[in-house]
Amino acid sequence: MILSKENSNRVLVRPIAFKPVVPNRGDRSSPAASSFTPTLYDDGYSSQGTSRGCSNSVSASSGESSDTYYASPIHTSTYPNDLPATQHEQSLSPDLINYEKLLQEKESEILQLRRTMELNESAMVRVHEHKRIEWENQMKELTQEYHRRLRLKQDQSNEKELDLRDIISKLEMDNRQLSVNIQQQQIDQDRQQQLSIQLHELKQRHADMTQRLSQETCESDKLRHRSKELEATIQTLQEKLVIGTAEQNKLQEKVSKSSDTSTTQTKQLCEKLQQLENEILQERGNFCIERQKWKEEKEKVLQYQKQLQKTYSQMYRRNNELEQQLCRINSRRQARRESLQNNMDRFSLLSVDIETTPESFC
Repeated sequence: MILSKENSNRVLVRPIAFKPVVPNRGDRSSPAASSFTPTLYDDGYSSQGTSRGCSNSVSASSGESSDTYYASPIHTSTYPNDLPATQHEQSLSPDLINYEKLLQEKESEILQLRRTMELNESAMVRVHEHKRIEWENQMKELTQEYHRRLRLKQDQSNEKELDLRDIISKLEMDNRQLSVNIQQQQIDQDRQQQLSIQLHELKQRHADMTQRLSQETCESDKLRHRSKELEATIQTLQEKLVIGTAEQNKLQEKVSKSSDTSTTQTKQLCEKLQQLENEILQERGNFCIERQKWKEEKEKVLQYQKQLQKTYSQMYRRNNELEQQLCRINSRRQARRESLQNNMDRFSLLSVDIETTPESFC
């Protein structure tokens, strides 16, 4: 058998002509046929038939473009055709005649075998062609399935890539927002530090003002005590004035009785009385001035204390608001960190999934 490849890329199985050894069927009982042994000489039949069969098979396997091949006819005789058959048979010996018949039978068997092989070859070619078509169809189906799966995987990878891009964009936005929040938190912390410093200064000022207020309260108590003393002094002076007036009346009575002797004493008493009145008026003026100053200082101290209490309450409220805002910022930052960590976990899982997708597809 020889494998030959045609122009249409089809593999065909070509037979090689061979020469089977078959005993003679017609003259099997004759002693001449049974005692005859063929010799290896070229008589013009077997060698030519065999060489022609081989040449035909080789030419068929050398690349012809037709689908079927036919063997060339085998000449059964190489003797001249002008001799009659009887003369030819008479000119030959019986052994040669038997040998010629044997060769003719073998050639007919070879022809029959060649026809059978050609039929088998055509059947094999059809079977192989059918298998080739089925194989091509299967390859087409497998190729289509492969391309379909490849497109599906590509679509899935594109979708995952889009998801990853969306996640990355969201993470970038969250990162920018987190940076802005961190900057705002830093600004708030700076403001809180400044407010803490201001609050500390205000506390110190409040302590100073409280100390000054206590001092001024002590001074006001002293002034009140002094005013009481002055009032008591004025009261005593008024009593003395009443007593002096009574004495003056008595003296005037005495003067009327003894005007000459008591003129000098009356003048002295009048001078003393006038001096006492002047002292009383001066003490009253000083007391009024001190009382007015004390009232002004008291109003200033009360007004400053009210302003200080108002400022302290505002600072306390502002400090509480800043502490609450700082707590909210810390909670938001913690939530953003958790969301960022979750997004990073999702991103890592998607990356691992994308890396493992080609391996699973293969």
